[in-house]
Amino acid sequence: MSFVCPGFGQAYQQRYVAAAIFFISWGGCALVMLLSAGKIIVEAYSLIDPQAEVSGHLPVIPLVMSLIGVILLWVVSLADTVLAGRRAARRGVPPAPSADGGGAAELPSSQGKI
Repeated sequence: MSFVCPGFGQAYQQRYVAAAIFFISWGGCALVMLLSAGKIIVEAYSLIDPQAEVSGHLPVIPLVMSLIGVILLWVVSLADTVLAGRRAARRGVPPAPSADGGGAAELPSSQGKI
């Protein structure tokens, strides 16, 4: 789930605080990236239109920094989801319920093992 959007995997694992932190952080970086890209597109259009004003300032640094932030948060969210799932499996916590409404799969019993 975190492959689609950071925070979705944490929400699926019912870790809602982590999900909110990842989703809000990623959304903020994505918003800054889109706004910076929009300003660059407007400036590029103003170079074509002779009547438009040119400010001469392109927000390249915010665009690059927010792109790095989006990618970094996506990778960290994926790693966090995988590691939390592995920790839960080692503790014997059953996986979250499936999306089709069925219950969680039963973990094998450890009876007879030392």
